[in-house]
Parts: sequence; C-alpha cells; structure tokens
Amino acid sequence: MSCQASCGCGRDHERILIGRWDIVGLLRDLKTRDQHPGVVVFGEDGVSRWDSGTVADNVLRLAHGLRDAEVDRGSRVAIWAPNSPVWIVAALAVLAAGGVVVPIDDLVDAEQFEAALTSGNVRLIFTTAHHLEASSDNPARPRRQGHPG
Repeated sequence: MSCQASCGCGRDHERILIGRWDIVGLLRDLKTRDQHPGVVVFGEDGVSRWDSGTVADNVLRLAHGLRDAEVDRGSRVAIWAPNSPVWIVAALAVLAAGGVVVPIDDLVDAEQFEAALTSGNVRLIFTTAHHLEASSDNPARPRRQGHPG
C-alpha cells in the first residue's frame, strides 16, 4: 500500500511518500535511520534515547528468537508490563514474527491478568519480575502446564 500525505507545514510541494506501510517497511526504515532517535523516554531520571538502529536490531533479534520458539502467523503473545522501550521492542518483534500482540493493561490485578490470558488464548507472555510475582501470589490462579509457578 502506498499513500501521499501533506506534511502540514504549509509547503504544498513537500510530500511524504510511504512506499510500504507494514512491519517490514518500518524495520527497514528504522535500520536506515541508524543513529537518529527511535524511542525517547521522559522519566523521573531524565530523558533516555534508543537510536533507531538499536531498536531495529533488538526487534530483529527477538523476532528470530520468537520464530525459533515457534511463534508465527496468528500466535497470540501477551505483554503485561509498563510502557517502555522494551515494551515497544517486544510488540514490534511479535509482529515481525507474524504473531498477534495481546496488550494487557499494566495496572490490572492478577485475577484480571488471568482472565485476559484465558480469553486471549495466549501462547507466550512478556512481563516483568514484579508482575510475575503478583501473578504467582494469586491463590486462585489456575495452574497450567508450562506456566511457571
């Protein structure tokens, strides 16, 4: 799919042409931008930046790992974590591997998390140590084969 859009800067002669609007095109463009900022995070500790090349490299490495773990077209992968550059990399890697991202709100409790896993038919979960601990503290949490805890 290709499209043209005005840059909105008042110069009609300037246009942005997007030749390919998919995960492959995005990763290619990130790789090309190399040292330009890819992700900028404003936090309590100040501003941190991940350059475009680093984001693309991390996405591609993780996507290959996901494919090795047999995550492919239609595999549903949950992400239960706060917004961060790592969250972005995980989501893009799932898409690059052909999977479906199932985002779970960072603030849900363990019971809501379990409900999301069940209804989302999730194959794999990306989460934090804090979230994993909260999930394993839930006494009502059902035990599933291959699920830690």
